[in-house]
Parts: sequence; C-alpha cells; structure tokens
Amino acid sequence: MENKIDPEFNTLVQEPQEPFQTRDGLLYRSGKLCIPKGETRSQILKGYHEMPSKGHMGLEKTFSGLSSQYFWKTLKKYLEHFMQTCPDCQMNKASSNYRINSSSGAPTEKMECNHNGIHHRPTINQKKQ
Repeated sequence: MENKIDPEFNTLVQEPQEPFQTRDGLLYRSGKLCIPKGETRSQILKGYHEMPSKGHMGLEKTFSGLSSQYFWKTLKKYLEHFMQTCPDCQMNKASSNYRINSSSGAPTEKMECNHNGIHHRPTINQKKQ
C-alpha cells in the first residue's frame, strides 16, 4: 500500500537498505515498526499516551516506551509538540514548582502545584525553628 504523503517511506518499503527490512509488507528498522507520515502517527501517540498504565509519564518515559516499539525520524519532536498541547501533561510538569520568598523572615518554602492541589515541601536550606 503506497503512502502518498511519505515518498521516502515508499522507497524504503520497495528497496529496504540496512538497517531497514520488510516483513509481511511492513517496514522495520532494527526490529521497530516504521510509521509513515500521516494520521497513524497521531493515533499511536494518542493511544499510548492515554493508556492508564503509561500515559502522562513525561517526555523521556513516554519517548522510551514508544521508541522501543516504533520508529519515525521525528518521533521525539512529534512527541514534544503533542505533550505541549496536552492539558494533563502541562499540569503535571515538574516546572510547575514555585519558590515563594517571604520578606518577613519566614523560611523559604517550595510549593508544588499539580492536578491534586498545592503541596508544601521544605527546601534543603530551610531553617529549623
């Protein structure tokens, strides 16, 4: 089956060169299923990302899981964009940690804010009273 929007993929399917190979009409790179440009990439990413056991785990863990099974050149870039538009991922980002400094002399406190609410965590340099 020819992919009209990914001519490079079509060439590799017809004439695979190392590390690519075809099996049962599917293209693989080093044992990973190659996914051509198009809607299939979005479907795979969305399905994997929304799995209760694997979803919303952050960029590196999600990339590691996907890239162990699938290959396309821009997988990480594609995933980064997808996660930037995911509301749950944005709420869970580690960068949503904030430091609050009090001018009243109270110790500095680190607060985490995520979908479960605000959590206070003392910093290493917090003074003991």
